[in-house]
Amino acid sequence: MCLSALALFLLFQPNSIPTWKIGAVFALLAALGQASYLIIRRLLTHYSSSLLMFLNTLVGIVVIGCLGLFFEQAFYFGGGIVSLSVNTWLVTVLFGFTNFLAWFFMTKGFELYSAATGSLVLLTELIFGIVFALAFFGEIPTILSFVGGGLILISSVVVITRGNG
Repeated sequence: MCLSALALFLLFQPNSIPTWKIGAVFALLAALGQASYLIIRRLLTHYSSSLLMFLNTLVGIVVIGCLGLFFEQAFYFGGGIVSLSVNTWLVTVLFGFTNFLAWFFMTKGFELYSAATGSLVLLTELIFGIVFALAFFGEIPTILSFVGGGLILISSVVVITRGNG
């Protein structure tokens, strides 16, 4: 866990506060939401993963929908939503569907492996983010990003090979 925390610290690079404040808040909320979901999932083992995943997604849609209506009133009530192209709607639906599938497979994975193993493997998402940022946007990762990514990979391999899953 200490190795993973250090890796996250290096990847977040909290020294440039103006650029990461809002992202850090969203990341913290996402982490708290995911941790709550995993804890609740462990307490509700008599319910199927599929049902809990559906309910989790439904709650997420309602919460995000309400926040969107609250913060983007001009877009929804000022006619902005009707001007979206078909391509925008297709990408949005595709993104929502693939996001649901990712969460569904994660939930199924937690039925097969321990939370310790699953949580560390989930951190590899950050490594893919760095790789995709390089591939699609030409962003050059910093040395700290490489070190943090390496620490995530090492901690994942150690936990998986030690049989804690």
